[in-house]
Amino acid sequence: MMPNGDRFEAAYNKIAALLRKKVRGDRWLPFSSVVHEVAENDATVRAIKDDLLQYGDLRNAIVHDRGKAPKVLADPRDDVVTRIEEIWDRLSRPRILRSLPRPVPLQFFDASVLLQEPLSYMRENDFSQAIVFRNGKYVILSTEGNAHWLESKAKEDIIALSEVQLSDVLECEPKDTCVYLRANDSVDLAREIFANDIGKRVFSVLVSESGKAEGKPINIVTPWDFI
Repeated sequence: MMPNGDRFEAAYNKIAALLRKKVRGDRWLPFSSVVHEVAENDATVRAIKDDLLQYGDLRNAIVHDRGKAPKVLADPRDDVVTRIEEIWDRLSRPRILRSLPRPVPLQFFDASVLLQEPLSYMRENDFSQAIVFRNGKYVILSTEGNAHWLESKAKEDIIALSEVQLSDVLECEPKDTCVYLRANDSVDLAREIFANDIGKRVFSVLVSESGKAEGKPINIVTPWDFI
């Protein structure tokens, strides 16, 4: 069986080669600088940046680079080797949003339908949101939007809920709570968006081939998918 030091060095070298392909400029750029540069545009690298930097320091400490071939001076622990090999697997085969399963097929509602249709769908499937097609774009109806609409009607004596159109409720939907991503964007990017929604709450990510509001969604991702 390959010694831990050799396994660590092999995984490190593959990671370094992969990251260097993503940067432009000096091929001799230090590994730490490569990590920082790639992390600016890659959510997966940002998520594990600290680990990469630590393993870069560890590699410098246990590998002697002088001479024709690097020489491993010490063997890391088993868990360290396992972790860097997991990192290599994550970087070389990143999970993309297209790969996420759906519990039930997506259903789309036109903004002109009655509110009771999407509400029934949400109740039956225990969903907090529904996808609506409105003015050429796909948007979200959320339980928060419903609550805001009901609050706006609180002073009215009689509300005929069976006659309310979905388009009316959408006027009360909180702004900028839905993000649009491409099917080939990474799962880590969606996770990062939900984790960093400081100042505004992101309820969902609509996933389409184009990553635009006009693109027909192939999936919807919510914070619950990462719990």
